[in-house]
Amino acid sequence: MFHLIFTTMKNLKIKTIAVLFCCVFTPFGKIMAQIINGSDYIHPGVATSYNCSFLPTNATFVGWSSNCSGVAFSTATNVTTAVTIPKTTSCCSFILSATYSTTSGTSQLNKTIKVMPFLLAKYNSVTSNVVYPGEIATLIVTSANNGGCPMPNCPPLTSQVTWYAPSFGTYTNTPTMWSQQLYCPSNNINTNQITINNVDFDNCGYDGSVMNSYIASLVLPIKLRNPTLSGPASIGCSGSPPSSVTYSVTQVTGANYYVWTYSTTQFSAIGAVNGSSITLDAIGLGAGSVSVQAFYSQGSSISSAVVSQNVQVCCIGTMAFSDVVNSGNSPYTKQAATQINTTNTITGTGSATIHAGNEVRLMAGFEAHLGSEVHIYNEGCSGVFSRMAYSDDDETADESEEIIYQYENANMESSFVTEEVVPREKFTIAPNPTNGDVTVNVFDKNSPLLFITVYNTLGSKVYEMQTTDNGTHYVFSLADLINGVYAVKLTFADYTANRLLIKQND
Repeated sequence: MFHLIFTTMKNLKIKTIAVLFCCVFTPFGKIMAQIINGSDYIHPGVATSYNCSFLPTNATFVGWSSNCSGVAFSTATNVTTAVTIPKTTSCCSFILSATYSTTSGTSQLNKTIKVMPFLLAKYNSVTSNVVYPGEIATLIVTSANNGGCPMPNCPPLTSQVTWYAPSFGTYTNTPTMWSQQLYCPSNNINTNQITINNVDFDNCGYDGSVMNSYIASLVLPIKLRNPTLSGPASIGCSGSPPSSVTYSVTQVTGANYYVWTYSTTQFSAIGAVNGSSITLDAIGLGAGSVSVQAFYSQGSSISSAVVSQNVQVCCIGTMAFSDVVNSGNSPYTKQAATQINTTNTITGTGSATIHAGNEVRLMAGFEAHLGSEVHIYNEGCSGVFSRMAYSDDDETADESEEIIYQYENANMESSFVTEEVVPREKFTIAPNPTNGDVTVNVFDKNSPLLFITVYNTLGSKVYEMQTTDNGTHYVFSLADLINGVYAVKLTFADYTANRLLIKQND
């Protein structure tokens, strides 16, 4: 049996440690198999290496085992392994066993390992694995089995126990022997975790002996408290708020940036999307969700968990919109109403899509400027809006007219795309709506009108007139056609233009 005495430096503090190597010899002078390297003490949560050495020639190592539930091995079938025991263990000590086999049979080596005390952080007596900005955590040195295992018996002097400064934050009071208060600032955070360095205890009795030892470091990630999300659970259902709604969160200490996510098939955002609130427009029917996550700053790894709320969007009665639509807020989408009345101005750089369950009304004041893109859909409030009634046109509703696109047939489907955007001053087509005769006036003398063709909503040709002269005034009739929306195709010598025309008897 050999005794070695050596010194080591730990936490800038010189310690003298006695290390015992126990080598057992057979009567013939050979060293017997044994478990070496690892200490007789293990710190919960800290991997400690052990090795089964001096196995007999031709012996086969079988594996590691323990009589304590929760003991984990980095590799259970290698002669060298790292052993870890959780802080939740109920074992004050345990037997570490190494099994090997020879031609003579199976043998087992056993080593008793004692579980050291360890550090915990608590908020209001509840154990926490993280720390929160702007809050004080209580640090406690405790033992396994929920504190039921023996603690070092130190004299009643705090000088026997040394608490080293945390890597970030401050202690807020003079510590007791086994307790301390840790404050995590809410500003100027330059790390995502706090390390509580080893807590030393000197000349303390432990299991009947006097020892100098330490409590292993505790690493606590910095996290934000979860925000509380507020906002309606339904939109347009049973009297709940209509289209635009606001969701907000309680201000979280240390949070300076918020990331919102939402179902893009149900909502579009209005304005800023990274503050403590967000305003959403309902654009689609059905079930969706709104979620938010708080961050210390943009790109920071210090965050809360994601908090979500389910939202149901129903078909609202009537909605009205008057926004100016341009490149800055395009694509502009309004949806989820039985009827939508629009006095929007769609500029030449704007793109607007308007969906309604039954009617879209272009009210007096509505303007779609040259170069704009406008899509209008009418379909029952099913939430699947796939039937287009109007697209890519130059349209104005003045005080004397109101253009109505109305859903009449579940099979109605039409798509009108202008092949070339034609300034209104090149021709006019009126009246619209009409109960019969329609007049086309042509002002473009450089490109004569060749054909006037009318299509129904199924895309079938229902009327065609070939012009025979270079005229400027043509009249055709829809009197024999049923009420509905029709596409009028004007074929000029140099271009083609499409216009929607509504047949509506008085």
